[in-house]
Amino acid sequence: APFPTLPLTLSLKGTSNDIVPFGMDAFMVPPGLDEVPVTSIIHGDQSIELFAPLPADGKNMINRSKVVALEDKGRGAVLRVQTDLVAASGAVLARHESGIFLKGMGNFGGPRAQ
Repeated sequence: APFPTLPLTLSLKGTSNDIVPFGMDAFMVPPGLDEVPVTSIIHGDQSIELFAPLPADGKNMINRSKVVALEDKGRGAVLRVQTDLVAASGAVLARHESGIFLKGMGNFGGPRAQ
């Protein structure tokens, strides 16, 4: 059986079906961040929920990602991205959420989460 943290690494593969060297070109960039300087993007937090066993062969699963929040933190912002790992049947196997801190991108008047 795959490690339960497998869904976290699958989102880094993008559309590749092969082993990924995890260089900057391998990372999927959330919408709107393609013009943000890489030096302003900082990993903030990450969580994972498992809903069903992951298939041992690792086949017939896809990631569906969406931006769920953009929080104004004053000196920066936090972009929250949710990714569901979905089986061919449509069942959500796992969900992970990442908080990406955007240094210097705050004070835009958006909601300020706790």
